Amino acid sequence: MTSEIEREIRRRAGAPVALGDILESTQNASGANWTHRVARAWHAVNGVTERAHTVGVFVERPRRAGAPPVLVVYVDSKSCEVDFMANREVYLARLAQAGLSFAEVRFRQSKRPQTVARRTVGEKEPAAPLPALTPAEEREVEALLADVPEALKPSVSQAMRVSLQAEKRKNS
Repeated sequence: MTSEIEREIRRRAGAPVALGDILESTQNASGANWTHRVARAWHAVNGVTERAHTVGVFVERPRRAGAPPVLVVYVDSKSCEVDFMANREVYLARLAQAGLSFAEVRFRQSKRPQTVARRTVGEKEPAAPLPALTPAEEREVEALLADVPEALKPSVSQAMRVSLQAEKRKNS
């Protein structure tokens, strides 16, 4: 758990806020492992189909103080995103019965599914690999990493590169 001073420093710096801190402030949490609790609740209250196609869950910070957070569920295909979206009110009710209150639940297709491929007849092949970055883009990434702590550089660097590559593919 972070101190009030640390939370204020993070808020002012625009740094990410720990999920536990968000849920603690919106649901009077008791310091439990909220990431694990939300994921377990999602899997517990839903059926085999939802569990099979869920890649991950994320709790989005509420836009105004006191409001419940938004649950974002990453799924492995666009068809699941559309199907699950049609039942979003059912999922909210199930989660509420499990003791988790969310303003809404959103579904997004994961760009990098971590589940085993479960393509069905008629479903599209996976997208082509991401394009390589130019030397200028590589230098830009390195320049942006100058102020990032050493421990975070590998993951931040990877995220920045993938983001640039995805943008290149989208614009080509």
